[in-house]
This record gives sequence, C-alpha cells and structure tokens, in this order.
Amino acid sequence: MSVYARAIIGAREWDLGEEPRILPAGQVVLAVTGARTRNVLLDGRLTRLSSGIQALVVVDLTRSTGYHRLEVDGAVFWFGTEDAKLGLDGIHSMLAHLATLGTGWTGQALFSDGTGLRDAHVLYGWLDQWAEHALSAVDAILVAPRSTTRTTQVLSRRGGKAVSNSQDLWIGVSCDLLLAS
Repeated sequence: MSVYARAIIGAREWDLGEEPRILPAGQVVLAVTGARTRNVLLDGRLTRLSSGIQALVVVDLTRSTGYHRLEVDGAVFWFGTEDAKLGLDGIHSMLAHLATLGTGWTGQALFSDGTGLRDAHVLYGWLDQWAEHALSAVDAILVAPRSTTRTTQVLSRRGGKAVSNSQDLWIGVSCDLLLAS
C-alpha cells in the first residue's frame, strides 16, 4: 500500500510529494494515510503519528521558515514554510513599523545581493545636496570632452607593388571620447 501525506493549515490543504510545496508558516497538521508504522521522522527527529486510518501529527511551524522533510516508511515528503515577513510586502510593513519607533534608522535597507529599498526622502535629500555638482560636471564634459588618439596599423592582403613606403600601410586613426568621472 502506498503512503500519502497532506499538510493542513486552517481550512487549506496541500498534497505533499517529492517536490516541495511552499506553505504559510503556522500550526501545520500533517495527515498520513497508508503508513505501516506510527513512528516517522520530521526534520530528522522521531515523531509519533496518532492512531487511526488517517494518522495525524500537529507541528507548530509558526516561527519556522525553510524546508522540512517528512519520512514515513521510507517515503519522503518535502514542504517549505514561508513567513510573510520574508515577502516584499512583509518587509515594507516591517520598515514602516521601524520608521515609527524613533530610532536613528534612515529609511533604507540594503540586501546581501546588492539590491535595496530606498526611501524617496533620502534620495531627494541627496539630489538636493549634490544635483548642482553633478550637472556642472556633465556640462563641463559636454563643453570640452577629453579626447585621445589611437593609431592602428594593418597590412593589406591585396596584391600589388612591393611595400616600399608608408603609403602601402593603412593607418586608421580614431578619436575616443573619455568621460571624466
């Protein structure tokens, strides 16, 4: 007989399998049918199922975010729990809450991948302070761009008279504009 597992949170149910299902964090009821034994492993810890045709175990995953592994009679079921705070809306609500606490927080958050949430007031303050300097630098570059000359010599593969003077060499000159930083 095959083993089946479902996760139940409130009025919602999810069938579990080898591919992880992402569930909201909370009180999770794991319902298992077809199990030969009552001892199961949940995240590597021995847990006991209730008796009956549909065996149950209740797990508090309110503060648990991540992936979980349920092993029943050699069958493995994966599911993940995700806290609302990890989503962008949750981050925005936490940041809004922090802004009301009177801390020295500037209203910006930077993440480990280099992205971030920036506060419009902070950006406006930077522009207010530095916009004239930035526009002056751009204007100076447009008025007098710095140029450089680069010479490239290439031999021609076309036949003809012997190479006797510099006219037989093609010399290309290009000007590159360098923007000052």
